Amino acid sequence: MIRILQNLTRRWSELSLALQFVVAGGFGLLAVMLVVGAWVTAQIREGVIRNSAATT
Repeated sequence: MIRILQNLTRRWSELSLALQFVVAGGFGLLAVMLVVGAWVTAQIREGVIRNSAATT
């Protein structure tokens, strides 16, 4: 396990700063997309339940 982490840190440090920025930004965007997607899903679910309850 430690060897894998050492290999990853070595490869990370070999990347250019611009590429490190792109990779880190990509992970950041992915995290934000997951959070916003979960929030939108919850809002849609609540709206559907509220509207179906109002019509019955």
